[in-house]
Amino acid sequence: TSYYFKKKEEKAEGEYHKLRCEIIQKSTDLWPQPEKWKARESVFQMMKHQYDINLYFESK
Repeated sequence: TSYYFKKKEEKAEGEYHKLRCEIIQKSTDLWPQPEKWKARESVFQMMKHQYDINLYFESK
């Protein structure tokens, strides 16, 4: 059973990392205008402080 849960954990971490990287890479498409780009900063800070999710860099 521990092997099963270890594999499940690795799969979830991989999916999480892929999703996080996708948001980082597509941030220019999600916030195209300069005034909306400033709103991106507040979203990234909220995610970092509230959920401890770093959306500034792709590395873990």
